[in-house]
Amino acid sequence: MKKLLIALLVLGLIAPGMAMAQNLDQRVTELENNMEDFAKQGMKLKETVIDMKKMGFHFYSSLRVNAAYYDVDKEYVANIPEHDNTIGTYLTDDDSGLSLGLSDQSRFGAKAIVSENFYGVAELGLRTNTRDGKQDNTYLRLLYGVWDFGNGKLTVGQDYTPGTFLGYSGQMGDIGSGGGAVLLNAGFPYIDRQAQMKLSFGDFDIALIEHAESVPVYGSLDDADFVLPRIEAAHVFRLNDNNLRIRPVVGYQSYTVEDAATGNDESIDSFLAGIGVSADINAAYVKGTASYMQNPGNYGYANVGNVSQLNILSTLSGGLVSNVDILDAQYVNGDVEDSTLMLGTLVGGFKANDMLTIEGGVSYMGAEVDLPAIPAVGAAYPGNAAGATAEQVAMLYYLQGNISMSDNVSFIPEIGMVDRGDLEVDGLDDIDQGAATYFNVTCRMDF
Repeated sequence: MKKLLIALLVLGLIAPGMAMAQNLDQRVTELENNMEDFAKQGMKLKETVIDMKKMGFHFYSSLRVNAAYYDVDKEYVANIPEHDNTIGTYLTDDDSGLSLGLSDQSRFGAKAIVSENFYGVAELGLRTNTRDGKQDNTYLRLLYGVWDFGNGKLTVGQDYTPGTFLGYSGQMGDIGSGGGAVLLNAGFPYIDRQAQMKLSFGDFDIALIEHAESVPVYGSLDDADFVLPRIEAAHVFRLNDNNLRIRPVVGYQSYTVEDAATGNDESIDSFLAGIGVSADINAAYVKGTASYMQNPGNYGYANVGNVSQLNILSTLSGGLVSNVDILDAQYVNGDVEDSTLMLGTLVGGFKANDMLTIEGGVSYMGAEVDLPAIPAVGAAYPGNAAGATAEQVAMLYYLQGNISMSDNVSFIPEIGMVDRGDLEVDGLDDIDQGAATYFNVTCRMDF
């Protein structure tokens, strides 16, 4: 009996302590949970503060100056370089000379972050010299807004179109494009930055784009009418942990013109189909593209004369004087003859160290179209029969070293050559279109 009383007494003394210990454990657990919640709230507050700091205007600028020496054949009547009219296009003798000037790719811009779901970009280009002389002016490069609506993004304004291959080359020399155009005008199906409405879903883009600003005149064909804008789409497939990227692109435009002689409407249809492949292999990279365009000139292809006009004035039907461009559809004996353009680029590079990257590349441009009858133009052109096929192939080669002096300053020496090949017209001897070589050094400063 005594033992039982002692046990009950001990139990009575221990039970409150056990209850207190249990309460203490609960309080400790609650305190830990509260501290975890407080930490999460603190992280959210910190992220909000960081996001607020990101909001507002963020300005940027890129200054680029090209210094280059050119050697140009007398047959090379296209503009090279674009910045200096003392070099080339003399038609009587080969020419050479030094050109130094501000690259047309110099720019000043701002990104305005309004919220985590909306931002806008405005960017102006800076141009000083052209072949027409000193012209200190600015031009609009980019002006667009982006709204992230959750499942995708809406871009409205002037921007690069989905069919543009950006980042596939670092070519810098002025080949008639003002310098630093990275082969956009010489190997890629580039139509310049355009006003558009673009939807993006991850790596897929589709855009309605303003139609070509001007269309060719075809003698009796006039009154061009557009029903639809240009349409382009692109998608990026990412493989092997994003070390391999495949990017197909497509584009379409159509408009009608009326034959004033018959009253009939003719349709001018343009197509774009291309694919880009880029691969990273340790410190090396390889990038290539292949593209096909139908009636590229009508589509708005931004060519700078590497595959150029026939460079003659011709009296066409209707008594109009017009340039016949190998990149445009032609009107031959009452039928529209489509022009075709094949484009290709292959670029490879190697990052030797944090300071030096070596890159080399080649581009191909081959155009073909059936011509209307063109009369002789003195000794410059013997003339051709209606339906004669014209072909021209141009190649560009370059090798450069990108020397990074700091995060903001780099020097890019480059040697390159543009070979415009021969203009081949049925029934005529081949017409040499000339070649040009250059050694260029670009100084680039970003701030």
